[in-house]
Amino acid sequence: MNYSLYLRRKFFYNHSLITLNLIVMKKITLFLFVLLNAVIVFGQYTITPLWEFSIQKGNLGTAADDVKNGFDISNDATKLYLSTRATDANQVAIYDATTGVRTGYLPGISGYVSQYGGDVAVDDNGAIYACNVIISSSGILKIVRWANDAATPSTYISTTAHGGDGTKRVGYGMDVKINTEGNGFIVMHKNTTDEFLFWTITNNIPDSQDPITIKATFETGTIITDSYSRISIINDNSFWFDGSGGLARLVAITKSGTAINATPTSLTYKTMNSRTDVYYGVGGAAEFNIGGLRHLVFAANNHGTTLTEGHMSRIQRLEPTGVGVSGAVIATLPSAGMGKTPDGSHFVKPIVFVKGNDAYIYLMGGFNGISAFKVTALPMKTFTVTVPEGTEKVYVAGSFTEKNWDATTDPYELTPTQNPNEFTGTFPCGDDIQYKYLCGKDWDYEEGVFDGANDPKRSTNRSYNVTDIVPVWYRVNKITFIVTPKAQVINLFVKGSWDGWTTAIEMSPQGGAMVKGLRVPNPTGIVYFATIGGNPGDKFPANTQYKYYTNQIQNENWEVNEDGSQRDNRWAIAPVMKDYIPRFDNTTGLSNTHETARIIRTLTGVQIFTETEATIEIFNANGVLIEKTISIGSYNRALNNGLYLILIDGETTKFIK
Repeated sequence: MNYSLYLRRKFFYNHSLITLNLIVMKKITLFLFVLLNAVIVFGQYTITPLWEFSIQKGNLGTAADDVKNGFDISNDATKLYLSTRATDANQVAIYDATTGVRTGYLPGISGYVSQYGGDVAVDDNGAIYACNVIISSSGILKIVRWANDAATPSTYISTTAHGGDGTKRVGYGMDVKINTEGNGFIVMHKNTTDEFLFWTITNNIPDSQDPITIKATFETGTIITDSYSRISIINDNSFWFDGSGGLARLVAITKSGTAINATPTSLTYKTMNSRTDVYYGVGGAAEFNIGGLRHLVFAANNHGTTLTEGHMSRIQRLEPTGVGVSGAVIATLPSAGMGKTPDGSHFVKPIVFVKGNDAYIYLMGGFNGISAFKVTALPMKTFTVTVPEGTEKVYVAGSFTEKNWDATTDPYELTPTQNPNEFTGTFPCGDDIQYKYLCGKDWDYEEGVFDGANDPKRSTNRSYNVTDIVPVWYRVNKITFIVTPKAQVINLFVKGSWDGWTTAIEMSPQGGAMVKGLRVPNPTGIVYFATIGGNPGDKFPANTQYKYYTNQIQNENWEVNEDGSQRDNRWAIAPVMKDYIPRFDNTTGLSNTHETARIIRTLTGVQIFTETEATIEIFNANGVLIEKTISIGSYNRALNNGLYLILIDGETTKFIK
């Protein structure tokens, strides 16, 4: 049983939640009861042990007869079907999935025994399939089918055309993908080879008793030489494969058509990515999805006569696609393993049933036990926030299980949306989440709130809302000033409280610049820019004050209100401030009739733009004419440092180079 099976037939939202009722369990002490109900928290996951019967626990009992082969779960998640090595009426045992206690057996069939191993699978219709293992080239490979728990079994597949022998054994791992229409396929692996056996199924009948054998090729990893492998189908065209030869592989199936039972023509596989905390074992890898994320549970015991790890599995988060792993191993189940009794294959096979954000994981540890766990992922919540203009980065820090109030190391980062100044991100958290937004990885960059006439202050913690608004940041790393003066200016400066109003910053003009969101009169067509900060550790408070002025630095001609009255200092309340200057204290030199003429100081002198033909005259401070010309468009003149008078059609402007 695997991720694909629960996706296609076990992911039922209308199915009642599995309830652990330990009272009905046999052979369980009060100590074990308390232990098994202990909830373990691993980052954003809660893991609840449900039950375990194992060598490690010392309570395996008669279950020892049933934990030597493969197993699967019923579609309603109430029963486990375990392949035994017994004959006749005891060939497949039935266990209560809630308690882990055997409740009976499927009806037996003569002439079938899985003496050397075998597996069990359940299709979308609830039919149960069990197979044996062949140990010689002449051995008969069989698959037996039960339509339901009470149905008389029948031999579904019987063939000697399997290509196996004493070394290349077939039957240790099997999975079935047959839909409710009775169409699909069955797949097995041949020991020590990279060959897989397929049977296509139409209307619940095999298209042939003899399999199609396909040799797999690798995209990443090494050639498959595994034995004792288990198979977990994900969907119509892929499955996980895990045996004794290395890490789990993700196998892609190419078929002759799009139908589920189309003939497979080729196989390619990729090997799961590895780290020092990802070990491999024998017996299976099953993919599942909770909390909107892909996960893999895989065997973590070695194959050999000495066991360094005792029949256990590990849970690992996967990247959204492919075989890449994400983050550290989430948990090892059971933490001490189910035991170290040697067996023929040392396998650990997982089965997963998903209900909402809960994954019920059942583990078969060959000859050593069987166990069950519930893994719960925190629900995913989407955070969407509108922030002050010009904000480049937005983070959220809070009572997240995995990143508890982490604002400085690796906080959750939101991404911009198509809406102006809006960011969003989806992260795992509970309904009681408390949080704050930040514009940098430092608590000084947290969100702030206005406090009347006082300086803005730090905000309090938020409770979850679908959408939020940050009115102001407590500190920002840099501030960009973008301003348009109504009248033509020769130069423009900004001063502010960041250095005690000491040093003026000359702003850079951009002729004809269009600034998104700047909705002010712009007759000159020139926008001026300046930026402060931007270095690591720079911090500017939300009450940073500033003001613009023009003309030479020594003669500060400050901005005023439209009516000529003195204006208050401006406040920088966002990383980008877009301003408009209606006028200055003193005239800047050009009358309204020539506001379309633009005079810009350059590194070498002056540049003058006129939209219509105009007479341009330049005089030095002594009144000597330097140049007179008629120009339209752009005019450039090199000048030495000093004071000049520029006349445009007789209108005079003082200019300093």
